[in-house]
Amino acid sequence: MTSTGTVATGGGFLLVVLLVPIVKKLCVHWRLYDWPGPLKLHTKPIPRLGGIAIALALAGGVLLAVPSAEIGELLLVAAMALICTVGAIDDVRGLSAGLRLAVQVVAGAMLWFACGRPVVLESSTLGLFGSCLLVVAIVNSFNFLDGADGLAAGVAGIIGATYALLPWPAGHRLAPALAWSLAGVCLGFLFSNSPPATIFAGDSGSTALGLAVAFLSLSFYRSPMAAGPRLLFPFVAAALPLLDLALTVIRRIRGRASPFFGDRRHFYDLMRARGASPHAVALACYGVTGLFGLIGLVGMRAKASDFVIPATVGVGALLTAAIRMGALRLDGERTQQSEKGLAEISR
Repeated sequence: MTSTGTVATGGGFLLVVLLVPIVKKLCVHWRLYDWPGPLKLHTKPIPRLGGIAIALALAGGVLLAVPSAEIGELLLVAAMALICTVGAIDDVRGLSAGLRLAVQVVAGAMLWFACGRPVVLESSTLGLFGSCLLVVAIVNSFNFLDGADGLAAGVAGIIGATYALLPWPAGHRLAPALAWSLAGVCLGFLFSNSPPATIFAGDSGSTALGLAVAFLSLSFYRSPMAAGPRLLFPFVAAALPLLDLALTVIRRIRGRASPFFGDRRHFYDLMRARGASPHAVALACYGVTGLFGLIGLVGMRAKASDFVIPATVGVGALLTAAIRMGALRLDGERTQQSEKGLAEISR
């Protein structure tokens, strides 16, 4: 690890550890809780604005490691502030899906300007559209993933470490700094967010984590590393949340519901319904994400087939397992076992 990585990791870790207790006290004082409900796994009110600590620590870790105040860095921090603020308002007041989507598109445009034109899309119009689409997909995938203790933070931290270990070329200082900061922040936040969580990231946190991963993806596409089959690296690194997003959208459209309409049919809900404990679900997700990260890192240093074949097999196996558990079934298509299990975890 370089000195930049050490500062970013340590700074992000210490900042989030110091900020979380403050955010907890403020949430308790103002009664800003995530209250139990029919789509909730917890049975008592939990402070829900941990995302404020996450976003501040992410930005702080980067600024400590790369104190240059370049335009790209300023745009990243501004996009993080925007997405976290809107997420916090949604946590407290509730906002329409259309407004949240519009803000994500704006944040995507800011990241596009921050990262520069991707190597794979020479057209400015296509580059901007593709960047916004990728940002929206990754941000919402982490929003959907944040439905069980420790999942979003743990998965994001492993993805951050994966990007940190890439052979970034000279001149790419911001992306590795953010990657190390993301790993440190997520590790620190898990002290309070692992099962049983004492604070939730909320939409402010899940979207901030997704934005960080999206920025790393766009930075990768701006680098010379993005060539041939290795263009799939960002999708392999974030395979778990992105596959859950895809299955969720397909399932809800099949049921003629909005893709943003909540349900308890995510893969982690189905694992709980089959008897897995919260710790087992979290560890399984960490293991899968770590495996995909390893596939990506090995593939970056090997021939194309050494990347494509294991990545395809891994994605296919994960997709098959999720579908067999019932990730595409509508509510009326549940098996008796799933019906009983889902009723139990929704209480």
